[in-house]
Amino acid sequence: MLPNIVYNEYMKKVFFVVTTLLFFLFFSFVILAKEISQMSSEEVEQELASSRKELSTKDYNSQSLLKKLNEVNGRITQLGQEIIKKEKEVKDGEEALDYQKNLLNERAKSYYKNINRGSLNLLTVLTSNNLSESLRGFFYQQSLVDKDKNTIIKVVLYIKNLEEIKISLEKEKSQLSALKSEADSQFLILQGEITEIKQKIAQLSARQQQLISQRLAALNISRSAGTSTRGCSDDRSVDPGFSPRLAFFTFGAPHRNGLNQYGAWGRAKAGQNEEQILQEYYPNMNLKKDYDQGIQITTTTGWSGSIEEYVKRIYEVPDSW
Repeated sequence: MLPNIVYNEYMKKVFFVVTTLLFFLFFSFVILAKEISQMSSEEVEQELASSRKELSTKDYNSQSLLKKLNEVNGRITQLGQEIIKKEKEVKDGEEALDYQKNLLNERAKSYYKNINRGSLNLLTVLTSNNLSESLRGFFYQQSLVDKDKNTIIKVVLYIKNLEEIKISLEKEKSQLSALKSEADSQFLILQGEITEIKQKIAQLSARQQQLISQRLAALNISRSAGTSTRGCSDDRSVDPGFSPRLAFFTFGAPHRNGLNQYGAWGRAKAGQNEEQILQEYYPNMNLKKDYDQGIQITTTTGWSGSIEEYVKRIYEVPDSW
């Protein structure tokens, strides 16, 4: 019963922490959205500049980290190849290990047997009548002992080296896993921050466009020449009721995209031809006239004429133009 109580208490704590985090995340998002929706034009400009600067820094850090990640991945590939090589060496070593152990056992038996035999031979040398023959036999037995001793040492060192390779292999595997996990984690965090900044910039840009639209709407100026009964007229001669006075006049409201009818009309009245006018609105583009300008057009309203006459009577432009 006690473990169940402890588990329930633990789950309550986990639920409380998770709920609290979700609440603050949601609340922070609501506050951010509310703040942006209430920002003035100046505040939006400042926040946009700050966010773009932060995004530039994050992008630079992201590129630097990506470069390091590529280096890490290259090193990981290299380590992976080395690990495969070491795994093969370990496998080959393990296959030969049984043979080496059997050899070690045989050599050990021979070693101890030859030591005992060498001791007996020393007594034989001391008591032998033929000293020369006895010495040759003694040194032969001694050479066998030394040979067995060297073989045992080699086998022991071989086994030790094999164990060191295993330890090194496991260590490299662990380091490789930790290195990759850390690098991927940092990159994901940075990408998340960049995404958040881009979302914020998008919200700020939307607010900026909203403020611009509100300003243009407050001017009560038509953006299309043929869609307003009031139209656009030069009222610089109107007396404002005070003097001295200073007045400005513009041909329509700025589109910021494409051609403005009032602007084009004003340029035409100033003596510019169609190529000059279009070059102002669409720089680095050419006016093509390689089509058949005599093509006849018939509309659903019953009008017919050439294509050149048709484009002059688009209903966003008054007929008087």
